[in-house]
Amino acid sequence: MRYVPVDEAVNFSLSNFKLSVETEKLELEQLLKRIPAKEIRSPVRVPPTNRSAVDGFALCSDSVTSASSNNPIPLVLREDKPGKISCGEAVPISTGDPLPDGADAVVMLEDAEKEGNRVLIMKSVAKFDNVSRAGEDFEQGDIVLSRGTLIRPWHVASLSALGLEEVDVFRKLKVGIIATGSEVSEPGGEGFVFDSTSKLIAGYLAEQGYMDVKRYGIVEDDEEVIASVIEKAWEKEDIIITTGGTGPGSRDLCVKALQRVGGKILIRGIAMRPGRPTSVGELKSKPVFLLSGYPVAAFVGVRFLVLPFIEEKLGIIDQRLRFIFAKLTSRVFGEVGVESFIRVKLSPCGNELCADPIMLRGSGILSSLLNAGGFLRIPRNAEGYEAGEIVRIELV
Repeated sequence: MRYVPVDEAVNFSLSNFKLSVETEKLELEQLLKRIPAKEIRSPVRVPPTNRSAVDGFALCSDSVTSASSNNPIPLVLREDKPGKISCGEAVPISTGDPLPDGADAVVMLEDAEKEGNRVLIMKSVAKFDNVSRAGEDFEQGDIVLSRGTLIRPWHVASLSALGLEEVDVFRKLKVGIIATGSEVSEPGGEGFVFDSTSKLIAGYLAEQGYMDVKRYGIVEDDEEVIASVIEKAWEKEDIIITTGGTGPGSRDLCVKALQRVGGKILIRGIAMRPGRPTSVGELKSKPVFLLSGYPVAAFVGVRFLVLPFIEEKLGIIDQRLRFIFAKLTSRVFGEVGVESFIRVKLSPCGNELCADPIMLRGSGILSSLLNAGGFLRIPRNAEGYEAGEIVRIELV
């Protein structure tokens, strides 16, 4: 049996599946962690004109070049908010107010003193000191949101500053998760094992923000029943994920159930540890990812196969930033023919960031994820890494 390398499995999935996701128009308050359907450019300049950044006096900077506390320069105080001032005049101004014509700088209140119908300037200012210049935040035509950006609060704030009220985004990707295993039950049930795997991957995918994740409950080890739930999920979801029933044993029924309803297995097993039974199938053009029933193995399958496939298909650009470099605290070993994913704890050590391997094996040791800040990937056939090496850590 040939186990397919992880990156090859991702690329194969990208080449063989399409994700046709419609768009919808949402108000700004609904945009967080959604994906814009098209590039958005600023329709205006922000700020639209030069404006004061402080409370003080607007003036012509050339008129106060020698001003100081020992050499205050008097200017005529214009209280009538004129349309234009001349050098030798000053106008009271508040933060955010447009600069009057003729003014090119602002002196702060504490650096000036009113005296009758004039104001004494006690500090020199250069051109555009204490001024927010027109277009310094956004020029008309600037890109505010690139296609594929995961929308964050600062994006929402920028859109609001531009006066936009709603944005076209991709609708949420629909993902259905089917847990299998007669020995598995919900908490409070009578099964031998309480379900954690489907809750883990459902929560992780839902946490991304742009997916609508539905759990289809726990299905007993019955090929016909599993097949019927897969068919039901196919009618409503864009992607189907199963947990359990992926290995080569006789009780692993997800493969047979998928084939029973006309589906195909395209990849049977992936060269990774943990998660070697992970497989990729297809049902009427929709992708079906068959993951291990063990929680850590299933998580590795989602994090390094399913999520990269989704992000690439939707053009999400944030994925390229999900790693850091750290110093390895102890030696780790690779495995012939298999890419290993080692859970590591991240912590500061002096002026560096250190990665401490906390679990080399144990596909079902859920507690190992509690302290894991990321995974160290050891390439296939690599001997491993020595303590003290700087290694790339894939964040969870």
